[in-house]
Amino acid sequence: YNDKILHRSKLLKYFNKEIDQKKVQKEFVKIYKKIKKNRKYFFSAQDLALVESLAQDGVKIPKEFNYQEISKKYTVPSNLLKLGESNQSAFLILKLVEIIGEDEAHDLDPETIYFIINLLNQNNFKKIRNEILITALPQRS
Repeated sequence: YNDKILHRSKLLKYFNKEIDQKKVQKEFVKIYKKIKKNRKYFFSAQDLALVESLAQDGVKIPKEFNYQEISKKYTVPSNLLKLGESNQSAFLILKLVEIIGEDEAHDLDPETIYFIINLLNQNNFKKIRNEILITALPQRS
């Protein structure tokens, strides 16, 4: 784990159920303070996917970290958004499987990881989301 990069930090343990929400809350604040000191730090799509997932699960994100503003840089395909909004969960999951295809999740580009995680968060597919986060984001073996 590398606590200088958000999507490679110990926060990933939460999605493996290795740490609970209270501990991940403390870890997030500690890691965010380190990152905030680094003026050159760029919040990637992978960082954003991780933060949105933590927020979705009830972790309090510091107010000065406006991740919703950062998320505006990334687009989610409108046809997939419509499937989610119209409660067509089965079709949405089928489309996501089609996107991932025969690739491994860790081979997906950051923007694709972000929009997949975003859609899964919006439709409350936490178990699938956690599996993709664990697989897609770099992690120590």
